[in-house]
Amino acid sequence: MSGACPSLGIILSIEWPPGTPDASRQQFEVALWRFSGESGLVCSGGGDIPRYVLMSESAQLTDQDRDTIASWARAQLAERTWRVSAVADLDELR
Repeated sequence: MSGACPSLGIILSIEWPPGTPDASRQQFEVALWRFSGESGLVCSGGGDIPRYVLMSESAQLTDQDRDTIASWARAQLAERTWRVSAVADLDELR
């Protein structure tokens, strides 16, 4: 008998500079939720901890999905420090 399939996804981490207005962070989160929904992704996290877990709604997240997320983040967060993890088993990333 084989084990359960891993839940593959990525983590998007952001370093907000001190003094970043809450409204700017909230605006980013709204854009991220919209992007996720339009891209067939599920996103969780955020709030006080600028760390977002993304995975696919219907299948395992792929490297192509990761590249799409990274391109979107690069456009949204041009003036911020951010990181997109490698695609990995989410149970190991959390």
